[in-house]
Amino acid sequence: MLKYGKLLFFAFLFFNLWGCAHVRTNFQKKILPLESFVKIEKSIIVSACEDNTGCMNQVLNSVASGVAVHSTLRGAYVLTAAHVCDDSDVMAQYKTLPNVKFSSEFMVRTLEDDTKPVKILKFNTKHDICMLWVKHLYIQPVVMSPSAPEPGDRVFNIAAPLGIFSQNMVPIFEGFYNGTDEVGNAIYSMPAIGGSSGSPIVNVKGELVGMIHSVIRYFNQVSISPNYKAMREFVYESIDEHTSRSYFHSVWRVFLK
Repeated sequence: MLKYGKLLFFAFLFFNLWGCAHVRTNFQKKILPLESFVKIEKSIIVSACEDNTGCMNQVLNSVASGVAVHSTLRGAYVLTAAHVCDDSDVMAQYKTLPNVKFSSEFMVRTLEDDTKPVKILKFNTKHDICMLWVKHLYIQPVVMSPSAPEPGDRVFNIAAPLGIFSQNMVPIFEGFYNGTDEVGNAIYSMPAIGGSSGSPIVNVKGELVGMIHSVIRYFNQVSISPNYKAMREFVYESIDEHTSRSYFHSVWRVFLK
């Protein structure tokens, strides 16, 4: 009888553990907005020419992360970090070169390996946040959380650190919301590195609560995000402004015809 009791106990333990693993796997598949994620690929081409020595061309490549926050019949709005969009620092480094010219290639890549060029709509360097418009990008947008996270809340990050990303594969990280620092940045205990910039942070419901834009130097297990209120306001304002401009532009084109 004791023998059968032990067998029943281990059977119960096995199925209980298997059930937890199964629920966790389903959670990642059904709750986390993986299909909303995009990898951002950017190339800045620097050209400088002198009459006597010819031309010098240099290509600066970088990768980052982003997430679709709203979609329309014409395309999608993608959120990322401001320093991903702003080229002023790069231009400042090369501005002393003779006859220097800059050009860039800026695109997003989806989990289905579809690529699209992007247009920068607006960025805010104070909160390090940027909104992109991607024409003909049709992916499911992430849902914005109706409320800010609370310290201790469990969160998840979807990112392409160091460009680690491929078709149907994107790294997923887990951590906690810690609160805000003295200047209002949101602090999360989760790892990040180059390529993580612009990556979404979601709660256990898969709702957007933050976006990694930087990491603590010498300790990359603590990441920094715009605070929830600033991010939410920026997202809605950027979309509203672009929608209004697009509407009046359409009306004006019809009027001209």
